[in-house]
Amino acid sequence: MKIRKRFIFLFLFLFLAVCLYGCVQEIQRETRHLEELRAEEEKRREKVIEAKKDTSSIEKLREKKLDAYHKAEAKSEEAFIEEFVSTMRVNAANA
Repeated sequence: MKIRKRFIFLFLFLFLAVCLYGCVQEIQRETRHLEELRAEEEKRREKVIEAKKDTSSIEKLREKKLDAYHKAEAKSEEAFIEEFVSTMRVNAANA
C-alpha cells in the first residue's frame, strides 16, 4: 500500500512537473512573441514620426510657396495700379 501511495505521489509529482514545464515554455514563447510585437510597434512608431515630419516639412514648404505667390501677386497688382495711375495722369495732362 505504501509503495502504491508513493507511486501515485511520484506520478502526480512528475505530471505536475511536466505541466509546469509546459507552462514555463508557453510563458517563454509568449514573452518572445511580445518582444517581437514591441519591436514591430517601435518600428511603426518611428515610421509614423518620420511621416509626420515629412508632412510637416511639406506643409511648411507649401505655406512658404503660397506666401511667396501672394507677395508676388500683390507686387503685380501694385505695379498694375501704379501703371494705371501713371497712364491716367498722362492722359489727363494731354487732355
